Amino acid sequence: MPQTPSYLRRVFLSFDMFLNVLLIGGELNETISRHATWSAKQGKRWGKILVKILNFFIKDHCPVDDDYDFPLGV
Repeated sequence: MPQTPSYLRRVFLSFDMFLNVLLIGGELNETISRHATWSAKQGKRWGKILVKILNFFIKDHCPVDDDYDFPLGV
């Protein structure tokens, strides 16, 4: 059974989702990195750039595998 993320982690995830909706019009239950990954797969330039930036700082943060299931809040 997966462990529940800490309070601080949940707060950061909530803020990430809030900014995704506010700044780039993403879905309610979606992080910025998830939105960027889907946009990059659709060929959108901003998504490709953001994925490269995030993957530079956090290795494989935005997976490019089509079969990847995005676990939220882990």
